[in-house]
Amino acid sequence: MEPLEDTYTNATVILRPARVAVLFRGGDHWRSSARLAISVTGKYWGGAGFILVPFKDDGTVAPEIIDVVAAYDPDHVVTVRLPRREMERVNPGFIALRSEDGKLLVEAEERRSYLTRPDVIDLPIQDSVALKARAFVAAACTPFRYGDPGEVQSESIEHLDFEVGPRPGRLIAAARPMPSESVVLAGSETWTGSGSLSLAIRTGVLPYALEKDQNEREEPDEAQMMRLALDPERWSRKAPGDLVERMNVGGASTGEKTFFWCDEPDGGLTSLRYRFSIDAGAVVVGDTAEDFALAYAYERLLGFGVWLSSEMLTNETVARTIRLELANAGMRVQGWAGRLLLSSSSLDRAELTGLTEVLCGDSWEANPFPDASTDAIGRSKSLPDGVELGVPELRLGLHQMAVAEPPETQLSVPVSVAQDGTTFMRAPLATPQPAALIRPKNGPVRPYWYVGVNFWETSMPHGRGVPQIFVQPERQPFINSGVRSSRDGFVFHSQAGGLIGAGASLTSQISQPRLKILGMQPWVQAMANQAGLEAKSSVPGMHAQLLARRLGGRQALAEMVSGPFHPALRRFASGDPKKPAERTSKVFPLRDGVALGYDPYPRFEALCRCVPGLRDEDVRSWIDQLAQADLLRRGFILDCSDCTRPSFVGIDQIGQRFLCVRCSAVNELTATRWNNDGNEPAWFYDLHASFRELMTTHGDVGLFAAQHLRRGTWEYSDTSEIEFLAAGTGKPVAEMDLIAHVNGEVVVVEAKSNGKLGNGPREARSAAKKKIDIALALHADKVLLATTRPRMANSAKQMLREAATLAGARNLRIDEITGLGPELFETEPTFDI
Repeated sequence: MEPLEDTYTNATVILRPARVAVLFRGGDHWRSSARLAISVTGKYWGGAGFILVPFKDDGTVAPEIIDVVAAYDPDHVVTVRLPRREMERVNPGFIALRSEDGKLLVEAEERRSYLTRPDVIDLPIQDSVALKARAFVAAACTPFRYGDPGEVQSESIEHLDFEVGPRPGRLIAAARPMPSESVVLAGSETWTGSGSLSLAIRTGVLPYALEKDQNEREEPDEAQMMRLALDPERWSRKAPGDLVERMNVGGASTGEKTFFWCDEPDGGLTSLRYRFSIDAGAVVVGDTAEDFALAYAYERLLGFGVWLSSEMLTNETVARTIRLELANAGMRVQGWAGRLLLSSSSLDRAELTGLTEVLCGDSWEANPFPDASTDAIGRSKSLPDGVELGVPELRLGLHQMAVAEPPETQLSVPVSVAQDGTTFMRAPLATPQPAALIRPKNGPVRPYWYVGVNFWETSMPHGRGVPQIFVQPERQPFINSGVRSSRDGFVFHSQAGGLIGAGASLTSQISQPRLKILGMQPWVQAMANQAGLEAKSSVPGMHAQLLARRLGGRQALAEMVSGPFHPALRRFASGDPKKPAERTSKVFPLRDGVALGYDPYPRFEALCRCVPGLRDEDVRSWIDQLAQADLLRRGFILDCSDCTRPSFVGIDQIGQRFLCVRCSAVNELTATRWNNDGNEPAWFYDLHASFRELMTTHGDVGLFAAQHLRRGTWEYSDTSEIEFLAAGTGKPVAEMDLIAHVNGEVVVVEAKSNGKLGNGPREARSAAKKKIDIALALHADKVLLATTRPRMANSAKQMLREAATLAGARNLRIDEITGLGPELFETEPTFDI
């Protein structure tokens, strides 16, 4: 077993509710289904952070919705099992009802009469199409799964109950009731307008069962609702008085603070955001369930999401309010160095531009070059400042719900680190508890929160569904004891598995797993294993690992090869074995080295000539650095008295008597052994065989690419020269030159010194397909072509795009970097080791 280094690493711990994607049926009655789904999410702790996922009648989900769900990174993907009465209320005629004599009930009145009979048990039913859609969405992301390796993995939660109930110990806890003496704004399931549904994205919807306890609430004015929906100050709850009067479901008519139904003020939650993104929110235009779901998700992910229907935009009064409030929101967001994006799922860019002209304010433009006869001033239509057409990038600056106290905890964790970068925790992870616990009315407090852990200074990419067995060494057979690699690091439920004794303290019930954070290459191997592949270092990869270890790491190797001494390293590159070996006089025309077969052995003067911008002492320091790392040897070129062949003899093998490297004959160190010109022997230099091989086979191109990717990043790690094999058969599938983790993205790099993806179109297309297959297995974000040439040949980039399209990889980006090379000094530098 390879040696481990004991040390400490820092970790950030966040306590939070579950992230849940809730499916609802699209179609003609999608608005009623959406309102019902919103009201159900409000019954769960942290439900304000859930997102909604509409599905079509055939069980499919729109690709743009899948993209948003993947960015949201849910812990669970669920359907809602509705009682038959609720299903009939929101989607009349959807379920088949039969009377006692088998007659199919069709008329609305007879169906309603049948369902309200006291002898009819209102059992929840499961929509089979919803199950198909749920499985489709879950396959596109990485929810909690459990099961032994080789078995079919099951998900810990696949459904939400329509009524939460008092059962303790559930994985997703019930929401706290609203404070009795508060102003609480909520939408209603009985309202039908677009404005109330758009505002429900912020306020939530009062469940229908509670709505019956309220006085008949008249639907508020749509213009006033849109004014509140478009308010950019999301932390504010300021609403017009008459809007408060119609939407208030709290126990007080006035109060110091106004709450929304989904706020859960006693739930102890807040919204956290990490890193900055210029995309501060989005306004989604369209009349489909997908348009609404996008706006709903953007509110959760970006902190601002508003849905606009064509019905709103054709109402002049409402449209005027939207125009004014959107201009205000754009101006405020622009002042925060952000922007709002105007997008749609159902409309293309031309339709969106035409439909949203009503949102454009008039702008006056003075003619800078007026004609002599007129001082013309033009009036044009433009989107408000801070508002642009486009789709938000859901990568950085995403919001999430979290426990307010403590919002996050910093821990110093004892770990052991292996040479491949894998980090093992040496003790169980002790996590904090929420300062304000949710206590059920009946029964003890059970851990109900989820724990997110992000380890610093580790190289493992987040998310992407790495199997649990690779990150949690100790087998966990319990359904709630799983660990998931999420977009924020690791996440697990706080409830410990196994037997919990009666009266056990809360602390003893909290899960304390020991985690394993994979290094970059073990992570690649784990992802390959999940895709039915094996991954291992190729021979060049093992050579690169040896060099990295001796130099102090991958970064040190990349800096060495990509730095100013690259030309000196290239001086050691061997000749082409397919051609006759060149004579010394051609390899070293200035007689500052010797070529033995295909391998050159330069002298100090030759190395200095390779780096004319550097001083002799800098070259000596560089030679010493490599020599101390056992990657370069000083020695003599000596011939043999027996075989007469010259060879390089390192300084460690030189004495008054030395062995011939070729025939092992014992030779006396005399002048006849080195030359016949009467001079004392000169030092020659030999580069380590692995280093010489790397330079000969253009392995430097991959290191150029690594150095290029590393530049200006806050997070970077990589592994190189990985060979992928078919599991079981060992048949070679593909080889990747570089796999890098760059600022949270996984980049697969194909490095080519000749700029070609393959010799001929057929070979290039085959290579392109293999690269795309590996990128999909690793859930990569980008495939990058890298070359030292001015451009790639054979339409390589286009071939990769075609292969990605055929594989259904819509979001896999294809890019290239050309003209790579070493970072040479233009002026004379100083060099220190």
